[in-house]
Amino acid sequence: MAAGLRWGMALGLAMGQFTTTGLAAQSNPNPPIKIMVLGDSLTAGEGASGFQSYRGHLYQLLTAEGHKVDFVGSQRSPNMVEADEDHEGHSGYTIGPDNARYCSTVNNELACGPERYNLFDNVEQWLKQNPPDVILLHVGINDLLPQTVTVGGAGIDRQVDPDRAPQRLQNLVKRIRAFAPKAKLVTSSLLQVRWRDGSTWEQYRAVNAMAQQLGQNRDDGMYFADLNAVSLSNGDFYDSLHLTNAGANKVAKAWFEVVNPILKRWTFAQPKALSVDASLVENASATSPESNSCANNLLKNATFGDGLANWEDWGGATMTEEAHLGRAMQIGPSVGGAGQMVPAIAASSYTLAVWAKRTGKPVWAGFGIAFWDSGNSKLAMYSIEDIASTYTAYTITAVAPWGSTRAQVWAWTNGEEGNLFIDDICLLPTWMAQRSNTAVASAVTPVPVPAETKPAVTAIPAARPVVAAVAAKPAVAAVVKPAAKPTARPVVQPAVKKQVRPAPTPVRKR
Repeated sequence: MAAGLRWGMALGLAMGQFTTTGLAAQSNPNPPIKIMVLGDSLTAGEGASGFQSYRGHLYQLLTAEGHKVDFVGSQRSPNMVEADEDHEGHSGYTIGPDNARYCSTVNNELACGPERYNLFDNVEQWLKQNPPDVILLHVGINDLLPQTVTVGGAGIDRQVDPDRAPQRLQNLVKRIRAFAPKAKLVTSSLLQVRWRDGSTWEQYRAVNAMAQQLGQNRDDGMYFADLNAVSLSNGDFYDSLHLTNAGANKVAKAWFEVVNPILKRWTFAQPKALSVDASLVENASATSPESNSCANNLLKNATFGDGLANWEDWGGATMTEEAHLGRAMQIGPSVGGAGQMVPAIAASSYTLAVWAKRTGKPVWAGFGIAFWDSGNSKLAMYSIEDIASTYTAYTITAVAPWGSTRAQVWAWTNGEEGNLFIDDICLLPTWMAQRSNTAVASAVTPVPVPAETKPAVTAIPAARPVVAAVAAKPAVAAVVKPAAKPTARPVVQPAVKKQVRPAPTPVRKR
C-alpha cells in the first residue's frame, strides 16, 4: 500500500470524526467551495515581510468555522499567516478598461502601446482558468489616481478618469456575471486611506456608493461588504494605504461577516457516496515502516526510526518494537514523557495526528500540543487522555493564539501501573492537511478548535502531571472523555480540552 495513502487514511479518517462544541465534521464527499479573491495590491499583499493582504486571515477564519474552502487564482503569494496562497490580486491594476498607454524604451526611443493592467481586460481569462463558486471583489483606488506609475517594471501613463470609475465598476461586475453566472459575487466599498480624507473625496464616495448598490441585489447572487466601515488606526497601516498584519486581520473579519453566512447556506448536488476498501485500513500495518511518509511534516524523526533523536526526553521514555509501524516510543511505567518544539505562526491552524495506545492502568497518560510565546510562557494547550488499548489514530486541530512563536508536541504519563505508546506522529498546517492527495483525506474536513480571546484557565488536578516549571514541558489540562470507548483500530472521536493564558493581541509596528 502506498505510504501517502496509508498516512492519508489515518489522518483523514481521524479528522472526519473530530468534533467540538456546536460543530461536527463528518465524512463529506462534497468538494471544497472555490473562492476567488479579486482586486489590486490590497488583495495581493507583498509577501510575508511586506504589507499584508486580508487573504490569509480570512482563510483561517473560514476554516476555523468548519468550512471546506479552496482559494483559486493564477497568482500565488504568501502572507504573514499560513493559508491557501492562490488569488487574483494584481498590484497597480485598475477596474478598466483604460484609455492608457504602456510605454518602454526601445533603441533609445519611447515606444507606447495599449496596456492591459486592469481587471476588465483580464477577468474572462482568469474565470475560465479557475472557475470560482464565490468571488470577492475589492478594486477602484487606482482608478482615482491619474498619474504615471510603474507596473511590472514599465511606465504606464494611466490617463484614467476618476469620474468614470463608478460606471466602470458597474461594467466590470456585468462582465464577471457574464462569465461566472452561477458564482456568488461580493462587492466591497474601498478601504480607508490615510493620505486623504475620504469624506470629502467625491469620486471615492461615488465608487463606494456604486459598490453598495451593486451588492444589494441579493436576488441575483450579489452581496456587499462594507470595508470602508472598518475602523483602522495608524498601527494598521504599512504606509498611507497598504495594511500591516493587524490591519489585514481587521479587514478579514469584515469579509468573514459576509462570507460566512453565504457558506453556511451552501448546498451541493450530492454525488455518489465515497467507497473505501476496508482492507486498505486493515492492512495498513503491513506497510514498511521506512516508507511511512507525512509529506512536509513539521516534526523531525516522527516515526522514531532514529530512536529519540530530536525529542527531549523528560525521563521514562524508551524505544520499543511494540509499534504501530517499525519502532515506537514507550513512556512508563515510571513517571515521565518527551516532547519536541517547532516554530509556529500566531493565528495559524495546526493539525496533529498520532497513533497511540495505552496498556495497564497508569494514573494518567496522554499527549497533545501546546503553544508558547517568545518569553517562554505557555499560551494554550490541547490534550487527549482517553486512549484505547490497541493502536488507534487520533487528531487534534487547534489555532495558535496571538503571540505564539512555537508549537510543542508532547506525551506524558504518571506511570506506576501502565505504559503509553506513541508512534507515527504528523504535525501539519491544517490547510495542508486538508489538501492531502488521497481520496479519503480530501473528502473530509477537520473542525478546528478556535483560539479563544479571553478563556478561563482550567485547574489542573493534583494527580495529573504538572511540568510547566520546566520550560520545555507541558502542564496537562483536564479533559472530558468520549461517551464510548474505542475498540481495536477504530477512528476515534477524541475529547480535547484547552488550557489558555490570556494574551493581548500584538500590534506590529512598522
